[in-house]
Amino acid sequence: MTLHVPKREPEVPEPSALRSIPPGLARAGVDPLTGLPGHHALHAWLERAIARSEARDQPVSVVVLDLDRFGEVNRIVGHASGDEVMREIARALDAVDEDIPARGGAPVVVRSSGDEFAALLAGWSREEAVAWADRKRAAIASLRFLAGHTCSASAGVATFPEDAPDARELVVSARAALRVGKREGRNCTLAYQPAHDGACGIAERVVHALLERRGARALAFVHQPIVRAGDHEVVACEALCRPRLERYASPAALFAAAAASDVVWEIGRLVRSVATEPLRRDPSLVPLFLNLHPHELADPTLVDPEGELRAIAPRVVLEIGECARLSSLDAARAAIDRLHALGFRVALDDLGAGYATLRWMSELDLDYVKLDRALIADLDRSAARRTLVQALVEFAHQRGQIVVAEGVETEGERDALTSLGCDLLQGWLFGRGTSQVPRLPPGGAR
Repeated sequence: MTLHVPKREPEVPEPSALRSIPPGLARAGVDPLTGLPGHHALHAWLERAIARSEARDQPVSVVVLDLDRFGEVNRIVGHASGDEVMREIARALDAVDEDIPARGGAPVVVRSSGDEFAALLAGWSREEAVAWADRKRAAIASLRFLAGHTCSASAGVATFPEDAPDARELVVSARAALRVGKREGRNCTLAYQPAHDGACGIAERVVHALLERRGARALAFVHQPIVRAGDHEVVACEALCRPRLERYASPAALFAAAAASDVVWEIGRLVRSVATEPLRRDPSLVPLFLNLHPHELADPTLVDPEGELRAIAPRVVLEIGECARLSSLDAARAAIDRLHALGFRVALDDLGAGYATLRWMSELDLDYVKLDRALIADLDRSAARRTLVQALVEFAHQRGQIVVAEGVETEGERDALTSLGCDLLQGWLFGRGTSQVPRLPPGGAR
C-alpha cells in the first residue's frame, strides 16, 4: 500500500527549524528520519527563549502534538510508507506559518519522541498557540492515503509564565493537557489547566528528570559475565541497567514509566549511550549484551548508519525480550535485518518464558537465544526439563543460533547444561557482576 503524496527526492529535508534554532543547538541532535531537531534542542532553546521573554515581558508557548493511533497507520500502509507519512507530517508542521503575531518569532518544531512533536512559540499567547496547533492538526488531517485513510493528531498547549515557572515544567504542563485530550477522545487541542495535573503523574516527571541528568549521573550498570560452557572463559557480559532513582531503581519499572510517558525511545537512547561508552573507548573489552524494550525496534536512531554505536556494532548484542509486546512478525523481521546490516548481533531473551518466544525463535533470524531461568532451575534434578532443554538446544543449533543459558546458580545446573550442548552460560555461579566491563581473554575473538 502506498501513499498519495508528491514524489520527492529521498534525502532528508532541511527543515526551517534547523535554520531558526540558535547556532550550536542545531547540532544538539537531529532526527535522521525527519531532519527535525530532537528532544535536547527543545529544552535548550526553550530555556533561552524564557530568559529573553522575562526581560521583554512576553509570553512563551509550547505545543506538544501527538499523532493519534499512528501504529495503526503503520500497519495499514507498511513501515516504509509509514516513514514517508512521518516525513510528510514533519514537513506540514515545519511549513512556514503566515499568521505569526507581530511580537512573535517563527515557530521552532522538533521531534521529541516516536510519534510526538513539539513546537516552541516565543512571543505567542495561549490563544495564538492554540490557533497554530489547530491549523497544524488540520494540515495533518488533510494528508490522504490509499482507500481514504487519514491520520489525526491531538495537541496540548502551555504558556509561560502563567502555566509553569520554568522550561521543564512548561513541557510537562503541555503534556498533561495532551494526555487529557487523548483520554477525552483525541483529535483536539487543549490548553493547560491546573486540573490536568492528575493526567501527568509522578512517572513522567521522574523520567524527564532522568533524561535531563544524562550520563553516569542518571544510570549505573552491573556487568554480569557470560562464559564459554567448555572452559568457563569470560567471552562477553550483559550490561544490567541500574537507574539512579529511588522510585524506579529497576529497569523494568523505569521502562514501564517511560512507556506511560511516551519516552521509551529517549530512555533507550540514554541507556545505549551510557552502557556502550566503555566499548567506544577501549577495543580490548569483551562484547556487550544489552537489553532493548520492544518499542525501541522502531527507533530510527537505532539503525542510523551515522549513529554513535555504528563503529562498535559488531561488539554489541541487542537482546529482545517481552515478545508479546512486539507489534508484528514482519516489523520485527525488518528491524532485525536493518540491525544485521549495520553489524549488530541480535539475541532473543527469556526463551521458554511463554509461547511467543518459541514462535519468534522459529521465525526470526537470530544470532543468540537465551534460555529463561525457569527452564534452568534445578535442571540436574528434572529429567523432563532436561529433555525439553535438549530439544530447544538442538533446534537452535539447526537454525544456526548460539544458545546462552542464563540464571545458572549451581554446579549441577552448569554440568547439566554443558552436557546438553549449551554454548554459553551466565549466572551468579560465575559472578554477580562488576561495575567494569571485563577484558577479552588472550587471543579471544570479538
